[in-house]
Amino acid sequence: MQKLTLAFGVLLAIHIAGLLANLPLAATLTKPLLVPCLVGLVWLSHRTVLEHGLMAAALFFSWLGDVLLMRPGEGFF
Repeated sequence: MQKLTLAFGVLLAIHIAGLLANLPLAATLTKPLLVPCLVGLVWLSHRTVLEHGLMAAALFFSWLGDVLLMRPGEGFF
């Protein structure tokens, strides 16, 4: 779990630094990786199976929205 926490922290730092430094490639590469990493952290936490499933489903739809919004245009909203 510590390696996954570190990976999430590094991805988050790169993503935020990319946004602040106006480096769109860094933000674009890290954005779709953040939520799956977070799902892994949630899954490894000490929760019940129901909480795992609900949280994973919520994070999946959050991730799906993030990825779909990365596409050019305004067709999704």
